[in-house]
Amino acid sequence: MSESATGSILAAVGTALPETMIPVLAIVSVLLGRGDQAAADAIGVGAILGAPFVLATIAMTLVGASVFYFGSRRDAGPIFEADVTSRFS
Repeated sequence: MSESATGSILAAVGTALPETMIPVLAIVSVLLGRGDQAAADAIGVGAILGAPFVLATIAMTLVGASVFYFGSRRDAGPIFEADVTSRFS
């Protein structure tokens, strides 16, 4: 296996591991009799639904900040013309 494939797999596992382990630990604590079922359900739903919203918020913030930061570097100015902009022109 190539180094880039190994790095991609490790990055994916390392990124997804925290948000995967939180609901798993909540479920295990209920199964061991140390936790509350309602709290485990709330933790699971919050972790599953909350992670994509947090990631989307961070991504949109970075895109918006980069538009303001790099907008002055464009020859066309801050206006984006979708019919003119093409990768294959």
